[in-house]
Amino acid sequence: MQTLSETQYEGLLNYATARPSHDVDQQRNYLIIVLMGDAGLRVGEVVQLRWEHCWFGVAPSITINLPGSITKNGKPRNIPTSKRLMEALSRYRSMLAPTRQTSDRFLFVGRYDAGGHLSTRSIQLFLRSISYISIGFSISPHVLRHTFASRMMRRTNSRVVQELLGHSSLSSTQIYTHPDAQDLQDAVNKLDRPKR
Repeated sequence: MQTLSETQYEGLLNYATARPSHDVDQQRNYLIIVLMGDAGLRVGEVVQLRWEHCWFGVAPSITINLPGSITKNGKPRNIPTSKRLMEALSRYRSMLAPTRQTSDRFLFVGRYDAGGHLSTRSIQLFLRSISYISIGFSISPHVLRHTFASRMMRRTNSRVVQELLGHSSLSSTQIYTHPDAQDLQDAVNKLDRPKR
């Protein structure tokens, strides 16, 4: 199971925002990365998001509300929105025409289908390209979900991570309890710190 280190994840995000901030595609790509890396969404969930799932009134919602119709297991879930995700949603929305912001519209509209959503293939291609340039190797969208899960496992218990990921069983979540290279390095680094 491949995950990104904190440094690699930040490098990917920094590269995604390196172009001028008025570039709509850049803001869209950054938001897509944050939805997977900071909220753990699957790529299939990202492309089916509508404004009503993440926007409330004049501001981003405090949760991403995924209906069962777009989740893998058919169960709805609500994911708290990080500050970075709220800011990314606001920047992206500010660049779109009001007609593209109605609650029932897809968050990410496909290029060749005015009413349809962006394809998962489009996300796979742009992510493969910018990850290779920014961190030196290509990743798939699922690596961002794995990265989110691994980061969460360091901060909370597996039951909470299970809910955030929408796993039906705890055993699906427990694959993230295995230490990765960063966990091993952190453990060894603690040997250098004096006990208090």
